Amino acid sequence: MLLNFLKIFFLFAVPSFAFAQTVTLEVRAFAQGFYSHTTSSMIAVVDPINHPNLCDTATIVLIDSSSGHGIYCERTVFSTQGYGYTTLPSQYFNNSYLIGVHFRNTLNIVSLNNILLDSANKSVDLTIPAHVCCSYDSTYGVATAYSGDVDRNGSIDNYDMLLIYNDNLIFASGYLDTDLNGDASVDAMDITLIYNNKSLFLFDNFPFVCMQTGVKENNSFSAEINTFPNPFTEKFNLSLPETHQNIKLVLTDIAGKIHYSNSYQSRQRLVIETGILDPGIYFLRVIADEKEAIVKLISF
Repeated sequence: MLLNFLKIFFLFAVPSFAFAQTVTLEVRAFAQGFYSHTTSSMIAVVDPINHPNLCDTATIVLIDSSSGHGIYCERTVFSTQGYGYTTLPSQYFNNSYLIGVHFRNTLNIVSLNNILLDSANKSVDLTIPAHVCCSYDSTYGVATAYSGDVDRNGSIDNYDMLLIYNDNLIFASGYLDTDLNGDASVDAMDITLIYNNKSLFLFDNFPFVCMQTGVKENNSFSAEINTFPNPFTEKFNLSLPETHQNIKLVLTDIAGKIHYSNSYQSRQRLVIETGILDPGIYFLRVIADEKEAIVKLISF
C-alpha cells in the first residue's frame, strides 16, 4: 500500500514542482492621448522616423487582487499596435493576478479578472472594454488608459493641468511627460485633453506600488536629473539633485537590450562611459535609494 501511495504522490505532486517555469506575458494596451481612431493604433512617439512601429515605453504590473498592491513591475517597450512583453520569473507561474499597465502620463488600466499564469506564454488584451475594470476611455470603441496623470500621483488634477499650462507658455517641445498626445510639443490639444479628463475627477483604483522592490516611479525625480551632453558619444555626465547612498544605473536600447549596468554608493555626480554604441535612442533607468526614473538619451 505504501508503494502505491508513493507512486500516486510522485505522479501528481512532483510535476507541480518540475514544471514551474518562466512566463512570457504579452499585454496589449493603448494610451488615450497616443491612440488614433483613424488607424486603430497608437502613433510612433519615441522616434517616428527611425522606429515608426514603436510607440513608447510603459510599465506592466502584476497586482495582488486581495491587497491591491503591485508585486512585480517591469518597464518595457510597447509597439504602435499596443503590444508589450515581459518575462515573469518562475515564482509567478501557476498563480493568478490582475494585470495592469500605465504609460508615462496615464492612469493605470487594469484587467477585470485575475489572469492565471498557467503556461509558458500568456496574452492579455486590455484594449477590449469587457476585459477591463475601473476607469478607462472608450470613446472610439476600444479601451484606452486615461492620459493626464503627469506627476504620477494616481489622479488627474489641478497640478497636472498647471504643469501642462506652464510648458505650453514656454513653448516646450521634445520627449516630455506634459505632451499628452505624443506630438513632441505641449500645445492646445494637450490642454484640451487635460481639461476634459480633469473634469471627470479620475483617479487610480490601484496605486501600483511594487512591494517586491519598494521602488516607485517618480517623474518629479526624473525632471531633476541632468544628463549632458545629450546626444552623446561614448560617455555622458549624470547629475542627481542630491547625494544618494545607493545608486543603480541600467542603460538599454529600445529593444530592451542592456548596454551598461553599474552600482554606486554615496554619489551625486557621475561620468558614465558606455563605449561605442550604435546611433539611436537609449533609456537610462536610475534607481537612487527609494526613487526611480527613466531618462531618454540619444547616441550618435
